[in-house]
This record gives sequence, C-alpha cells and structure tokens, in this order.
Amino acid sequence: MGLGLGGQPGIGMQPAGLGLGLGAQPGLGLGGGLGTQPAGLGLGLGAQPGLGGLPPMGGLGGLPPMGGLGGLPPMGGLGGLPPLGVNAPQEETVTEVEQVGEKKKRKRQKKKIMISQSAFFTHENEEKANAMLSKIADDAVLVFDCGSSFIKVGVAGEEQPRKVIPTCYCTIEDEDYEGGERKEFGYKAIDEDEGLVWPLDPRKDTDWDGLLAIIQNIYENELDGCDPASHPVVMTELPNMNEVATDKIKSMMFNDLNVPFLKIVNPALMALYAEGKETGVVVEIGNRMQIVPAVDGYVIDSAITKIKGNVSGLTEYMSRLLRACGYIYTTSAQMELVRAIKESVCYVALDYDAEMKKKAKDVMKEFQVPGNENTSKFFQERFQCPEALFQPEKVGIDAEGVPSMLFSTIKKCPLTSRRPLLNHIILSGGSTLFPGLPERLEKELKQLCTENKMNPRDVKISALQNRKYLAWTGAALLAGMSTLLDEEKCTKDYYQDNC
Repeated sequence: MGLGLGGQPGIGMQPAGLGLGLGAQPGLGLGGGLGTQPAGLGLGLGAQPGLGGLPPMGGLGGLPPMGGLGGLPPMGGLGGLPPLGVNAPQEETVTEVEQVGEKKKRKRQKKKIMISQSAFFTHENEEKANAMLSKIADDAVLVFDCGSSFIKVGVAGEEQPRKVIPTCYCTIEDEDYEGGERKEFGYKAIDEDEGLVWPLDPRKDTDWDGLLAIIQNIYENELDGCDPASHPVVMTELPNMNEVATDKIKSMMFNDLNVPFLKIVNPALMALYAEGKETGVVVEIGNRMQIVPAVDGYVIDSAITKIKGNVSGLTEYMSRLLRACGYIYTTSAQMELVRAIKESVCYVALDYDAEMKKKAKDVMKEFQVPGNENTSKFFQERFQCPEALFQPEKVGIDAEGVPSMLFSTIKKCPLTSRRPLLNHIILSGGSTLFPGLPERLEKELKQLCTENKMNPRDVKISALQNRKYLAWTGAALLAGMSTLLDEEKCTKDYYQDNC
C-alpha cells in the first residue's frame, strides 16, 4: 500500500509493501518505502526531488507536485498518483503570484486570531454585547467615554459599556475602493499592522478627521447601523480637552453626525458619581494619568495634577523587559499582545527592594500568550513594569510617583477639604487594576501624612472591581436621569442658533 500527500493526493495499492510520500511545490518532500524484498526505508527532504535511498532499498522523496514516491513496486506503492489509486479531484493550477497572495492571507488570518483572542482582556462580555445590539431602543441615550487608547460606548443606565474599541485606524491601498484606498478601524486596523494612527494620542495634536471616521464606524458597524440622529449622547471630555477641542467635538457631533443632544462631562466627576460621591480625589491611570480633586460636585481646577508624558509607556516598558528575556514584540499587533500580558501577569510590589531579592521561582507565573500553543514564564518583569507608576523615570517621565503626586494635589486644596479628600480616594482606569497597587499607594500615602503631621488614619482608598470603566459607568448613570434632556444648551437647535 502507498500513501501520497501533495499536489495530487491519492492512494495507490501494490502488494507486498508499504510506502509513504509527502510532497508539495515548493516545499518538503518525504518518501519512504518499506517492503518485503528486500526491505528498505528511504527519506528525501527538499524543494527539489530528494533521493531517499536507492531502489530497492528505499523510496524517492519529494517529486513535486505529485507527492513523494513511497517505495518502488514491488517494494511499496506509488503514493499520490491517482491512476494507481483512488481518484482525487483535480485541483486548479495555482500561479506563483496566487500562492504568495494566499500565504499573505493565511498570515493575516493567523494574526487576526491572535488579536481577537487578546481582545478578551479588553472587554470580557463582547459576545453578550453583540447579542444585545439589536435591542437598543430608538430614543436611547448613548454614552461615549473617549480615551486615547480605547473608546467605550454603551447605553444609559447600564452597568458597563457594550463595546470597547481601540481608538485607532489605518489606511490601506485597495483598488476595489473609491480613491484606491480603504480604512480599517480598531482591532481590524491592528491586524493590518501598518501605518496605525491613534487620533487622541496625548503626545500629538488631535486628528479630528480620524476621530470622526472612527465614531462614524462605531455607529455603522459596532452599533449595527445605529442612526446618530435618533440618539442623544453623553460623552466624556477628550484627553487633550480645551475650549478649541470642545468646539471641535460639538461641530463633529451636531453638524457631521446630526446627533440631537450632546452633553460633555468630566470623566473624574463621573468616576465620583459612579461611587455616589460629590467630594473626593480621583486617581485616573490609563493611557494618560491625572489626579483630580472635587468638592461638593465641583472640580478644583487649580489643584489638578497631570503627568506630561505617555503613561502607555508602561506597555512599551514591558516590551523592553520582555526583550531582555528573549521575547521580541515590536509591531502594533504584537504590542497589543504585550498589553494583554501586562494586564494578566503584572502586580505592584508592596516593597520593591525586598521583592527584587526574592528567588526567581517565588515570583514566577506561567501564562499562555494568546495565539501561542505553549505557556510562557514571567519573572521579575511582573513587578518591574508597574513600578514605573512609583518611579516614573523608568519610562522616561520626569515626574513624581503616584503617592507624591496625590499628596501634593491634596495639599493644594483648601485646608478644610483635605480630610474629606483623604477619606475618598478613588482609583479609576485600566492601569489601576494591578494587584497590590491600592495597598502600596495606601502605605506610601500614610507615610507622607505622618511625615507632614497629618493623620494617616484618614487615608481611605476605594478600588472598585469595575474601576476600569468607572468614568463610563458614572456617565451612564447621569445619562439615565429623567431630567437630562431638559438641558436646552445641550441641544442641536441651541448650538445652531448660538454658535
């Protein structure tokens, strides 16, 4: 019996022998013959036909495109020649150009699987959210939390966003589209892995055309063709918000998208609102970092502290740490995997120096990187990466660590409000999810209070489980109030009459 796998699959039958041939063009050819007279085994490897032993000792390996000869009769059967076995359907002739295109397609598909798997770490209820999209009421208020890394979008009154989409796009040359190019958004853009643009990158000027294209795509595709004109909108302030940016976003939403109502809210106040507080200090750590105090529902602007840098440098820093361990991640798609690794294995050490002295096995954690079959082991980089929040110079940012920034912010506030602010410290944003961060922050903040003759017992830190989406949750609560649409200044008619 002979078995051939290659350009022309088939099974051949010959008495007194067994042969196996594998062949492809171009590629490897494998051939072997095992027979009764005299028995032999041959193996041939190579893009060109390989001789895997001289007959009758063995079989020829790799006759493209037919498949390998699995032994020569009567030593073994011809594998892969349809006339001698079961006829297999003839395949169409594939040109070299088509083969290259198919390889690229397979490579892209593989990459997409990896990214779609890593997306799990971004939004755990994606499948449930997709099933609910058709249930959005015609007049439902939509809630957007526009971050520099992700846009969270959902419906008023719900506990968490329905969609969490990377705030990015890319432009691809494509002759089938008008103008010879098309845009991809979110994870599809990351899959393309070329020319990726992040319109709300805090290090650059806002790309308003790109942001508009992203929001249009959200309505058309992510929200299943939802009509902007039918839904009022509550939106958190953009990362680089100022008066010019406010005018731009209003023009975009009212004029370009035709929404009937737009209320822009402060994300820090929304985080407070989500916890049912009007007084407190919000420590927001995501792709940006800022500490915002508020008293009786009003932000104390003069006391706000911001890091003038890129806190997403945590992901870049993690990639440098992994490179030292032999894991190389450089492309946009790979950096998305680094983010997934960072969020899954990292933690904040209560005592960094003591943690560094521990044995590697005591800090090791295994993790299966999305798209990889084998698990990987991670060691000291697990706590070295988030340590940059306490020692920002590790990611090239000239600033104080989070505890010192927080204490400085509170000291800038009126004396009578300092104790209530210490009582209500609220963590918000994805990078506050590192295990150990609340405890380390509390420990160092209490030390600062003691050194400055303030009562360390006043320090109380709130770290809710849903703090990754806390600003969105607060905005969704506000959007669900029955009096929301009574605010005339937020309507499209008012905007067009007064702007």
